[in-house]
Amino acid sequence: MRYQGTITHWLDDKGYGFITRADNGDSVFFHISDCPRGAIRPQTGWVVSFELKAAQNGKFAANHVHSEKFLPRAATKPATARAARPAHTSKRRRRGQLLNTLLILLAVAAMGYAIKEYYRARQLLALANSTPAPLGSLPAAPLAPAGTHYQCDQRIYCSQMTSRNEARYFLAHCPGVKMDGNGDGEPCEQQFGH
Repeated sequence: MRYQGTITHWLDDKGYGFITRADNGDSVFFHISDCPRGAIRPQTGWVVSFELKAAQNGKFAANHVHSEKFLPRAATKPATARAARPAHTSKRRRRGQLLNTLLILLAVAAMGYAIKEYYRARQLLALANSTPAPLGSLPAAPLAPAGTHYQCDQRIYCSQMTSRNEARYFLAHCPGVKMDGNGDGEPCEQQFGH
């Protein structure tokens, strides 16, 4: 149950005071911790409402002390003004955050593009500075062993071979051939048998 009263004594340096009850005139102790958190400090003469709780000395003390005057000045403005300002501020804050996010994304994209172009330019410069190998220094195709007429060319598949011996020569001497699917060293087994 809530009671009404007036603060008749307040010791600000000690953080406590007394309320005189409106219904019977009794003086009731209260502490600053019984007031709303963040409220304006109590003042003598304020009309308040409160609940009663049993104190340690067997008497009653005030609890949950409330008054309109406890509210900070900004909180006493009409609800419409209070609601309108934060909404406007939050929209402005959201726009600012969105703009900051877009600027960060643009900066990251620009840095990524610059890094890509830097490496591309380095590759082009390396290609431009490299000298091509002279024609005489290119590796020659292996020559066929004596008594054979085979020579490495563009052929790499079994279907391009005319005999098992030719396929064996290509497998042994020519790079990049694809004639030994099972890796046993014997080429074109399906075409020429075992």
